[in-house]
Parts: sequence; C-alpha cells; structure tokens
Amino acid sequence: YAGFTGSFDGNGFTISGLNLTGNEYSDAGLFSSLIGASVQDLTISQASVNGTYDNAGILAGRIDDGSIVTGVRILDSSVTNAKANSNVGGLAGTITNNSSVSVSGVTNSFITMSSTAVSNSNVGGFAGIVDQSKVQATFADTAISADNGSTGNVAGFAGKFVIGTDAG
Repeated sequence: YAGFTGSFDGNGFTISGLNLTGNEYSDAGLFSSLIGASVQDLTISQASVNGTYDNAGILAGRIDDGSIVTGVRILDSSVTNAKANSNVGGLAGTITNNSSVSVSGVTNSFITMSSTAVSNSNVGGFAGIVDQSKVQATFADTAISADNGSTGNVAGFAGKFVIGTDAG
C-alpha cells in the first residue's frame, strides 16, 4: 500500500468520533502513514485506534520521509494495541527520516498495551519512536497503561529517541 503523499490543511476544523479497529495492519491512524506529506491546523477529538498494528497513533501510524506536521491537536482520544514489537503513540507510532512535527500536542488521552504487546515495543504519550527527525514546541498529556511487567521502552513523551533526533 502507499501512504498519504499530499498536503492536508484542516483549516482549524475538528474531526470527531474517528474509530479504527483492525488486526494485522502495518500502520494505523487517520492517515495510515504520511510519506513526504504535510498536515496542518487540524484537531482530532474523541478518536480511537484499536487492534494489532506495527505502528499506531491517532494522526498516523508512521510519519516518514520528510513529512511536516504543524498545529495538530489530539483531544480525548485513545490507542489500544495488542502487538509486540510495535511503536505506539498518541499522535504517531513512528516519526522518522527527517520528518518534522511542531506546535502540536496530545491532551487528555490514553494508551493501553496488553502485557504481550509491551514486549520490545516503543510506547510514548506523543510518539512511540522518534528517529532522525525533529519535534519542536510539542507536548503530551497522556496516560499509559500496560498489563503486568514491561520489557519495552515506555515513557511519557516518546518511548525511544534515536541519535540524530532534534527535540528542541
């Protein structure tokens, strides 16, 4: 499959009630993945993403290949994932390859991982993993719940930052 490669301007509008449920998909979110795309000025409220995904977030499973995200707000939303070795975040599961996210945030949301899913996973309130990309003027107010013991990377903002990431 091909991810979204265009430009999306939310013009300050809100998408409410998005509900994605599935199993064994690679990437899940409003956009499964952003590939060299841009998204700006959008609020997503009362959304849920539930299933077994490699990369899961409310906006996108994966933000990749120089994508630019500005002014995106996630409110009162949830991500529930039941797959080990995954990347899960309130905004995006993975932000990678010179992508940039700024002036964006996640508020009053939560992430739930089963005990088997946390194993070797990267889980964060904002992003599961940020790899060689830039996040600036961003925040996360997200509760994270994981059943039993965790052997993955779980943190309030990003489960894992990789060298070459600019979190200025």
